[in-house]
Amino acid sequence: MPEKTFIAKHSKSVPGHKTAKDRITILFCSNASGDYIMKPLVINKSKQPRSFKGININNLSVYWNANRKAWVTATLFTDWFNNRFVPDVKKYLLQKGLPFKVLLLLDNAPGHPKYLQYENVEIVFLPKNTTSILQPLDQGIISTFKALYIKRAFRYILDQLENDRSLSVIDAWKKFTILDRVKHVGMAYAEIKKSTLHACWKAVWPDVVESANPRIPLEQEYSQIIELAHSLGGEGFEDLSEADIIEIMADKEICEDELIDMVNITSENESDNETVADGYAHNPFTAKVVREGLKLGRKLVNYFQQNDPHLDRALRLQRNITESLNEYEEVYNVLSKNKSQSLITNFISMSRRNEINPNMSTTETASNEIILSSDESEITQTRKRKRAIVESDSDSSLDENTLNV
Repeated sequence: MPEKTFIAKHSKSVPGHKTAKDRITILFCSNASGDYIMKPLVINKSKQPRSFKGININNLSVYWNANRKAWVTATLFTDWFNNRFVPDVKKYLLQKGLPFKVLLLLDNAPGHPKYLQYENVEIVFLPKNTTSILQPLDQGIISTFKALYIKRAFRYILDQLENDRSLSVIDAWKKFTILDRVKHVGMAYAEIKKSTLHACWKAVWPDVVESANPRIPLEQEYSQIIELAHSLGGEGFEDLSEADIIEIMADKEICEDELIDMVNITSENESDNETVADGYAHNPFTAKVVREGLKLGRKLVNYFQQNDPHLDRALRLQRNITESLNEYEEVYNVLSKNKSQSLITNFISMSRRNEINPNMSTTETASNEIILSSDESEITQTRKRKRAIVESDSDSSLDENTLNV
């Protein structure tokens, strides 16, 4: 909610209140032609919130996952990539009669692992500080979603008040559960128009967007939000303005403590809460786990070399296993490097102690997420960039089936 509304003020006055206590993080993916947008990934702090009782998460309008910070970590992003992105894009391209040929563009966020690999998927990391200039989601897709979501949230409160005259606005807002939020996320993203998805590619891929100056009109959404707010009445609602709406939608930079937490949760075991969407927990895929697997592979090669009377056969096995293990050698090197580079935590801590650079920005290494918070109806975009492009033509050039995450 806008800071001046009595709901926001009441929330902050409650003893023990914590900002973004029940936040969720959302990951989107859509293509350049605008005819395809993936079911969004929503990350919460709890895998099974109370409001999900009796709900099959596989039937939600979003993909659902959780960890203790409700952030996109390497574990969750890897699961999304392997179990959501790849299958969904394969299905889409198959329906279009196009080959599975993908280019995935990512930034250097802590939650974006560099070891991701899949046949016919090329992964390229974008230069830093290009999100606000080039990334399609930041050219109007995210702002459109936010406006649609806010409008639905206000409509929800008004409907609750009309259905039960004894409720106050705060009481109605308290009834807005995680499940309600998920439903509204699903409906809001489904309302994003094809023309909006397409127009937002102008900066990164001008040849595919015909309009010289594509513009994403939000005036109508703002007007409807203001009308709903005035109908609600009360402090902060009856005089809600377009500036207040823009305030809700403004980017929120993550602080140093949050960035340190993000690095730590990426490199440590995540909470017992965290499970993948198929409902079972995975052991963390650490450098130690990969190293043990590599040892077993070499042990298998040595065993057959020592016991197989046909040396040629044993050598063929060695070549095949060695070739297969090369990929895991690369994974091990990356994981080992990442572990040694928890230096980012040390660097930030050191910069605090030594005051080397008190103005250092902590936003450059974070990923692009949308965070929705129920305790203040906060809907903010932290500068945590996560993006993807899918290439679906027969050569190595991009076409209109490019996808952005």
